Amino acid sequence: MLKRWLALLYLLALAATGLGAIALWRLRCEGFGCMGVGIGWLAWGAVLYVPALALGSVAAQLTPAQAPGAKAAPLALKVQLLAGVGLLVYWAVVRWG
Repeated sequence: MLKRWLALLYLLALAATGLGAIALWRLRCEGFGCMGVGIGWLAWGAVLYVPALALGSVAAQLTPAQAPGAKAAPLALKVQLLAGVGLLVYWAVVRWG
């Protein structure tokens, strides 16, 4: 029964991850540097991105083909990986570029 809803649950988690990233992207540095923004991104990765990525990996493997969101889950997983790599590259370029 749970396998049937894994893909839909993953897509909802991915939407929350995207909304969290947009909210953090809009934050600006205040007071004593950008420590708060950095902590926010660290928390975003640990609390939203990585668990959603794990859920997506499981959902892409275990969700039956006729379940809701089953066709979208593998594509969404690839998009999530590309977005994560893109953010990492952006951070590296801004940090050391």
